[in-house]
Amino acid sequence: MVLQHVNNQTDEMCLVAVNQNGLALQFVKKQTEELCLEAVKQNGLALKYVNEQTEEVCLQSVKQNGYALEYVRKQTEEICMASIDWTGDALKYVKTEFKSTCQQHLEDIERENSLMARKLLEKMKTNAIKKLIKIYNELASQKPTVFLNHVDYFQNYDGIINVQSISKKWSALTKENSYATQAKGNITIREANSHPINKGCPYINEFNSSKEIMPCLKHSRDTGIVNKNGSINESALEYVMNTYFEEYKESPEFSKLILKQSKMSKYLKECNKRDEHLPSTAAYFIPYKFLASEEWRVFFETFSDVNVDGELAVTAETFLLFYYDGKTLYDRILNKNK
Repeated sequence: MVLQHVNNQTDEMCLVAVNQNGLALQFVKKQTEELCLEAVKQNGLALKYVNEQTEEVCLQSVKQNGYALEYVRKQTEEICMASIDWTGDALKYVKTEFKSTCQQHLEDIERENSLMARKLLEKMKTNAIKKLIKIYNELASQKPTVFLNHVDYFQNYDGIINVQSISKKWSALTKENSYATQAKGNITIREANSHPINKGCPYINEFNSSKEIMPCLKHSRDTGIVNKNGSINESALEYVMNTYFEEYKESPEFSKLILKQSKMSKYLKECNKRDEHLPSTAAYFIPYKFLASEEWRVFFETFSDVNVDGELAVTAETFLLFYYDGKTLYDRILNKNK
């Protein structure tokens, strides 16, 4: 610092010096409040070299660098608060008489920062989900009734969907025994016949296409994400993902959006309440509430790709594949099962 070698210092010379480096104040032979203010505004730690501290000089120093509180000879509540605003670590320099007030102030700041961080993360999550859904919608633009791909999996070689085809395809996918999947096939076909579209007369044992059976598969207490024609209800999909998906950090550098099984159970309770005014039992007097719960239990056991502290979960990619490209998802599982 050149100033230390100058004998005939002028106010202008000193002002230029402290504006460039506040710590040059230590070499100023004749300090003024104006010089001291300019010095601490450039570097708060220059307070260490202020001969006659004023409240304003101290306040400006901690606003520039909270650690400057260490050099404040006469603390006030305002000065301590300002230093805490800059860094919570300055609490260690706060004198006993202001310690509890500053501790509370620090907790308020941390709470506010946490709330702001959560809001920012929620906004980022919402934007990410919108982008993801947009991508999948663009991929499915050639076939708006995209969920029919999911139903197509359960056809036999002749394109027919019946108890046997459902049972066989479920067994291949979930590795469940034939008794369990046969029961599922019976419930599905019986439920399709109970639908107002068919009214069960005459009883239909075989459906000729996914398009024919799809409207009959909709039931109360379901998620509402799929429409009767097999198209996707985007608003319901966005709601589920924004409300129940959470960030999962695989490593400090990489995270992904996931849905835990327990979170889906919470949403199903919401769906149950939503549909309280609708019929409560399916074919064979099985409660729709149980049916929806069982469908999603099998979903997580079959498609989960993340385990969080022993709980099954799926990534956003797997969840969206289920709705937009069931064939790709099923092929992935079938190849794994080989």
